[in-house]
Amino acid sequence: MTNHHAAVLGYPIGHSLSPVLHNAAYEALGLRNWSYDKISVTENELHGFFESLDNSWAGVSMTMPLKQEALSFGDMGDLHVQHLGVANTAVFDWNMKNGSHKNMPHITLYNTDVDGISMTFADEFRLVDLTHKRVLILGSGSTAMSALEACIEMNATHITLCARDINRAQEKVNTIISMYPQEISVSIRPWEYASQECVAANVIISAVTAHATDDIAKELIWLPYRRIFNKTYLLDVIYDPRPTALMTVISADGGHVRGGEHMLLRQAVAQVAYMTHTTVQDVMNIAFTAMKKALFEKL
Repeated sequence: MTNHHAAVLGYPIGHSLSPVLHNAAYEALGLRNWSYDKISVTENELHGFFESLDNSWAGVSMTMPLKQEALSFGDMGDLHVQHLGVANTAVFDWNMKNGSHKNMPHITLYNTDVDGISMTFADEFRLVDLTHKRVLILGSGSTAMSALEACIEMNATHITLCARDINRAQEKVNTIISMYPQEISVSIRPWEYASQECVAANVIISAVTAHATDDIAKELIWLPYRRIFNKTYLLDVIYDPRPTALMTVISADGGHVRGGEHMLLRQAVAQVAYMTHTTVQDVMNIAFTAMKKALFEKL
């Protein structure tokens, strides 16, 4: 009998692989009475969903735009939520009252995307310090801002961000860098300069939607052939399609590339830990291998 529930919420949500990861973790951790599902919930439906829950629910993961909407219902559980203004994880405590919503449990909000990115760099690229790297972030949405925060925490001091709306991007960047005491140089460039910036960068994080970088890849493929990208590291947050055109071009030229499945895997580790009240290290030691195996079998 299952008496502990969790799920990923969003709209659309059918594509989500989060249940694969979480259920594999539960099995590896010996949590036989836990289950994790995916549920279609729109921004306007989130309030009603939270009110409909019973005390069998441990927590939920959330996609955009729920990552922002959720801030109305819970307390910040980490500084990443405060800095970024988005949360991808809500953990319920039925023994505490919700200060703002009497028909809801106490909700603590976390953002595990930042750690998912930094863990991917550490595990897949063996990069934990970006002090002497020229970092490029493609995009200005919530994942791009998580990437910015991850890079700052990895000591990046020279970061370029390419965005379609440079004024909006500048506002977001200013908010984040104001949270840190050290001097951080972030240059905002129009999207049309993205291919040039890719050539100049040592580290690239593509944090945009599927096919958004296809035109960049087409421009790069016509560059005079030389090992331009043989010392380049690219994390593309997309895992469908996999690989992206940008990953293919940079990999073919000797670059080190990883797709969004690696970030997805690692951001789920902390989610599992928070919802099951297990330490992150125990989830890594006991469940990570099973989670990775289940995910890559599904891809």
